[in-house]
Amino acid sequence: MNSSVPTKHVVAVVKHQKDTLRALEMFNSVRKDEGFKHNVLTYKCMIEKLGYHGKFEVMEDVMAKMRGEIDYALMEGVYISAVRSYGRKRKIQESIDVFERMDFYNCEPSVQAYNGIMNI
Repeated sequence: MNSSVPTKHVVAVVKHQKDTLRALEMFNSVRKDEGFKHNVLTYKCMIEKLGYHGKFEVMEDVMAKMRGEIDYALMEGVYISAVRSYGRKRKIQESIDVFERMDFYNCEPSVQAYNGIMNI
């Protein structure tokens, strides 16, 4: 059965919700909709929002859930977003840790990923 909630609507609500925790509540509640399954786009959007606002512990929790649902090969953009989020807050070691986790989870870093970590 198809979900009644399109991915683009979830992404739009997460992006435009000013309150990060309310965006997370919506992100989690839409999962209960029959047939809805988060994908790389919805996860990336939520992780970017959490990282931008410095909610790193919650961001790591969302990333852990994502790893159980998404093919590792598709997750490079999400990891790059997390690396950049840590970098913006001057959390250099955390950026390196996320970058190194890519390889651990069989997500081969590309030139873009290497550029992201080098820019930090």
